[in-house]
Amino acid sequence: MPGFVLGAAIGLLGVHAEAFSLLGPWADWMQPDIGYRLGSDIGGPMDFDEGYRWNVPILTYGFDQTFLDYFGSEGVAAVESAIDTLNDLPPASSIVLSNYPLACLQLNYGATAQHLLDLRSFTLSLLLEHMGLAPPSQSVFVLRQWDTNFFLSYPAQSAWPPGTIPNIILMRNFDPETLVPTTVINGEWYTAWIEFLGTYAVIIPTRVGPFPFGDEAVAGGVNFGESYYGAFFDGLSQDDVGGLRYLLSSSNQNYETVLPDVQGTDTNPAEFVNGAWRPGVEKITFVRHPPGTNTGGFGCFVYQFTDTYITNGVLRRQHLERVIERPDFLFCAGDTGAGIPWTPWFARTDTAGWFNNAALNWDDPTKAGPGVIRPPVTITFQKLGPVVATIDENPPGPAWIDPSGWGSFDGSTNAPVVYPAGVAQTNSQLLLRLRLSNNLGQPGASLQLGAYTWQLPVAVGRAASLQASTNLVDWVSLVEVTNTGGLIEWYQFGTDRSQRFFRAVPQ
Repeated sequence: MPGFVLGAAIGLLGVHAEAFSLLGPWADWMQPDIGYRLGSDIGGPMDFDEGYRWNVPILTYGFDQTFLDYFGSEGVAAVESAIDTLNDLPPASSIVLSNYPLACLQLNYGATAQHLLDLRSFTLSLLLEHMGLAPPSQSVFVLRQWDTNFFLSYPAQSAWPPGTIPNIILMRNFDPETLVPTTVINGEWYTAWIEFLGTYAVIIPTRVGPFPFGDEAVAGGVNFGESYYGAFFDGLSQDDVGGLRYLLSSSNQNYETVLPDVQGTDTNPAEFVNGAWRPGVEKITFVRHPPGTNTGGFGCFVYQFTDTYITNGVLRRQHLERVIERPDFLFCAGDTGAGIPWTPWFARTDTAGWFNNAALNWDDPTKAGPGVIRPPVTITFQKLGPVVATIDENPPGPAWIDPSGWGSFDGSTNAPVVYPAGVAQTNSQLLLRLRLSNNLGQPGASLQLGAYTWQLPVAVGRAASLQASTNLVDWVSLVEVTNTGGLIEWYQFGTDRSQRFFRAVPQ
């Protein structure tokens, strides 16, 4: 099995137990036919010398009124707890990987029973994403080009012939000590197989052996054994801090330009060195953006910092000033599923605005990086309500219900905090979206016939009956749902009759 030997040999070059992956804007070759740009990812896996990072020492964050109304003060505390985890990190060059665990994913069984998603953990993952880290398990092996014969003949890594890497497949998971590609993630070995789906192919990472769940990095997102409910991170893993150490360390020097809102502090603010070789800033601190004079708005935040750059091999410093009109990271609550066939739990700004400095760093300007992450970033959490699936059949079959929602919980015996909170609890309207499809399947199937959203005068905690009819006279009750304060998603599958009507009736 020469392919397995090849993959194992590459992994053995990095014998440490941790590794990281880097995120950047989609490269030209990252196309849907080889599994990119198909899901909710906002960018692609970069090579180790093509990473994107921030080059300012302070970033601001804030909450708009939608977040405050839905999540309240406890939701603010959950997000700020995630931010504190990053603020508490030492300067990058001082990070000792052994001070951090290989696994930091835990499970709260009470929150699992309530189908709750941990707001803090999702926030922490999304923050790491916008600090330049990609999900490691998705990046151990990535497809580089389309090759139908290869996909059909060599689906498993154990069968890959010599030359597969790097001609057909690349490795984008790196050991933080050697920067060599590795198949290890937080102490667990990974292999892969290719699923050929006719018009496109995807590569599926799998653990080697029956290892316990919980080895994925925070940058990989919350997932405990293919389940998100009740899972939470109690810190950062060695993968995560290893990636941040690499990106932000002063030993990592790239040619970079400063952010557009940075200026000089002398008499003429426009006179400063912009494009230059720069080391990593070592540490990034998040601070809350000050409010504006108008209720719910934001003021102007100004801070000064010392910028380090290199000219003719000499380390130089200059004093710069950054003027921020709105938060670098803005947290919101809203409807993330409008206009698309499914509703994600969150939506966020993609990587299209990140600035690629490849032309300034390489003789080859077509490379994917390195570059600088640019604000603003908006992170919107879906106002989660129950998800219902029904099938058009006579008589009606049982409905499928997922009563998912946001919560805050940890490893203690304390009862989870359940959102929405505060003002949202006084809302007397039930928000319902009906999605019709002539396909049979689970929520997330291709939308075929349309989506319709309406409100009902149903208070939080009260119920409504979802009903169907073929003649507007005889109505059949399909399922009863409770208004939890979020949007209820109703997926109706198999709708192929010429006449079909749906309604929701307060109970």
